Amino acid sequence: MPFERQNIGKTYEIGEILKGVPCMRCQPCMKLRLMEMGFNPGEKIQIESHQNGLWLVNILTETGKPSAKIALRDEEMERVCVL
Repeated sequence: MPFERQNIGKTYEIGEILKGVPCMRCQPCMKLRLMEMGFNPGEKIQIESHQNGLWLVNILTETGKPSAKIALRDEEMERVCVL
């Protein structure tokens, strides 16, 4: 699902982090980098804003409170598949 301005303020559950198409086997892999930042299947995220070409995303705790805020470029957000 491509993220757009109407996604701001909404909460989602991460279903999968996609590889590039075609996967270039880049080092470091963008999928691996996103997973190391906490974007893992089952995690809840909230889209906070989109400014200066960056998406500000909150990774949420089990109680729904932000545990981390991360800025992602458009091409990184395109890899995050949400439910």
